[in-house]
Amino acid sequence: MLGLRVDSWRGSERLERDLPVTGWSWSEKVGAMPSGRLTVDFPAGMYPTGMNDPLRPAGQLLSAEIIQDGRAYPLTPFRITEASEGVNVVADSVDLDIAEDPWPFPSSPATGATLLREAGRLAAPLVVSLAVPDVALPQGLSWSGKRDEALMDLAASRGLRWQLESDGSLTAVPLGNPLDPERTYEHGVVMDAPQKASRSRVSKATAVLPAQGDEPAQVVVRRLLDDGYQPDVYGTVGKVEQLQQGATQTDLQAAAEAMLAESGGTRDVRIHPDPTLRAGMTIRVKVPRLAGTEIILGRVVSHTLTSAGEHSVTLTEAR
Repeated sequence: MLGLRVDSWRGSERLERDLPVTGWSWSEKVGAMPSGRLTVDFPAGMYPTGMNDPLRPAGQLLSAEIIQDGRAYPLTPFRITEASEGVNVVADSVDLDIAEDPWPFPSSPATGATLLREAGRLAAPLVVSLAVPDVALPQGLSWSGKRDEALMDLAASRGLRWQLESDGSLTAVPLGNPLDPERTYEHGVVMDAPQKASRSRVSKATAVLPAQGDEPAQVVVRRLLDDGYQPDVYGTVGKVEQLQQGATQTDLQAAAEAMLAESGGTRDVRIHPDPTLRAGMTIRVKVPRLAGTEIILGRVVSHTLTSAGEHSVTLTEAR
């Protein structure tokens, strides 16, 4: 059995506990804020009319838990952004608050700033923590007024990603290597994994350049050659990425390795519902084929779980 328990809050006041749910869909994605969305269907007659109605998009938050086989799996808090007759409610994860409140001016870290202090400044009022040791930031960093993009760039420059927790805080966690995945899904859990061949799944030439205005740094160029995909026959498929000012040679090398590790295009799979899966995780999927077991390695770039028990996952496949 797969269910959803939902409470509604406005500020510190709980408006209603255990709202009646008739259907729902939960999704996450990487590289953007808000990072998650919860869409919930409620019985007719619950359309909000007053400011303190539990489903009103007037600052109301939904706290939700997925219930699977009697066990509760808490999700991140979601801010209601839309309610329509029917009754259908759309709510986005609370990192929406960062994306919707950009600064009207560029900014830079204060002298002596650390990763934790700068992330806390950019993410306010969300609370920030690190799953890695705090480090001093190099001089020369600068951000546009878009705080969500600044946070993404800051994490990427340290080989990290942001994970929104069930209490609404942000944690910087290691990006991880898809060639050494965090978890494995095997036969019995994997429902479907259509095979796919595309031009993107080929060898790559990768160059990582310093941002304009930075001191000159060595350009990192790496090439993977696979049988049948030599550049003189197939062509070169490359990618260029710029890092923030202050990037060290170590940062450049790490970025190049990360880009090469995830150069294999995307794959879609369906798995048995897993409420603990998070966008950004690295996973291994084992798929039985007539010719043997296919092993798919990659990073979860998006996934969607529904009340019908459908759990679809899109991976950036590792090479």
